Amino acid sequence: MLRYAQVCAFRAFGLLWAARWYVRRHGAVVLTLHRVLPESELERSGSLPGMVIGETTFAALLEYLTRHCEVIPLTIDPAAKRRTPSRVPVAITFDDGWRDTFTTALPLLERYKAPCTVFVCSGLAGRTRPFWPERVASLWAAAHAAGNGGSAVTALLPGSERGLEAAIECLKRFDPARRERLLERFEAAASAKGICLKQDTADSSMDWEDVRSMALAGVAIGSHTSSHKILTRIPPAEVMEEVTESRRVLQEKLNKCCDLFSYPNGDWSEEVKHSVARAGYRLAFTTAPGIWSAEADTLLIPRINISEAWVTGPSGRFSRAMCEYRLFWTAAWAHFRAGSRQNRAGKP
Repeated sequence: MLRYAQVCAFRAFGLLWAARWYVRRHGAVVLTLHRVLPESELERSGSLPGMVIGETTFAALLEYLTRHCEVIPLTIDPAAKRRTPSRVPVAITFDDGWRDTFTTALPLLERYKAPCTVFVCSGLAGRTRPFWPERVASLWAAAHAAGNGGSAVTALLPGSERGLEAAIECLKRFDPARRERLLERFEAAASAKGICLKQDTADSSMDWEDVRSMALAGVAIGSHTSSHKILTRIPPAEVMEEVTESRRVLQEKLNKCCDLFSYPNGDWSEEVKHSVARAGYRLAFTTAPGIWSAEADTLLIPRINISEAWVTGPSGRFSRAMCEYRLFWTAAWAHFRAGSRQNRAGKP
């Protein structure tokens, strides 16, 4: 309620209009989405709220974007002259390659004629619970629902005293091998208490037939590495393998060039960026907010994460004010601050 009141105040004082003007003057906004879920799957999914937008809300978001913005593919230079100069150019991207991107998001994208790009993990196609955070979240929920010492099981995870999201953030900082050993102990302890995961397909990735169907429908397919390892946590040789193998597989499966990339978890370093360049990618995207301007590093293009909470009001329905705050104010403020830091750094 407090955030919504703040957003309404921003709108009343013209700050959202100013942010929109600022973004339009400097470039484009790239949106990051992960999952679009119908109500029947929202409760079954282990994905954290920050990764999910409901089907109805996503339809309302597309309605807004196609009416009030210019939805562009990533092939268009954001600095180029717009056919509709009064509208902010916005690009839509999806990370991970979840199956609901194909079954739920694609029909809506086609209905609104909105181009998009999907970044796929080539080594995780066609799997149930392909990413470890959903395994943790689903087992965490099952342990707490079961009682009978379930909280003692979740206490095995680092950071668990601060909740599920804190535990997942802690686990992200571990190297993959150590994290997998921790998760195996966590799952073994849960199993000893009779707590097991249900064989639910709500958290599944697209198979190659789905990916090919999306590509045939005009969706651009990019790489999100082979196995979604956080590239700053693995050795350089493994980084190179993740980015080159994913590109090779995607080009082989789809019979077309793959030169778009997004960093898992948005994490990058100069060494990682160099590996992405050597692998042959033309554009690479982070999760840091900002504007895709003509001056932006083409291998560090900023994006704005979108989830249900960011574009809905207190009623739970899509809110234009909340949406414009997230899209324009967040992007403009991040771009302005980055420019200010660069100016200060350049002073003698």
